[in-house]
Amino acid sequence: MSTQAKEKKEKKEFKVSQETICEISRSKTEIVRVSHCTPEEAGKAPYIDVRLHFLHEESGEYLPTKKGFTLKPELVKDFARGLAEAEQFVQAKQ
Repeated sequence: MSTQAKEKKEKKEFKVSQETICEISRSKTEIVRVSHCTPEEAGKAPYIDVRLHFLHEESGEYLPTKKGFTLKPELVKDFARGLAEAEQFVQAKQ
């Protein structure tokens, strides 16, 4: 593999400004954090990040995992409706 191909394959890092919207406790050592993210790179669109974070024992901070997903802001309403329907489904099964 050429050096150029390796460089393209490497993950491109870019700076993102994040604002936490909410945190949901999953366990004593895990939370699900919902954040509004705005890339600082020109031309990149803002998005919503829903990500699992784990408690780092040494620092006491919650750090992100690879488990999660992103949403375009215009899809949040549809996603919330889907979660409300899931809640109704679960309640009906109880």
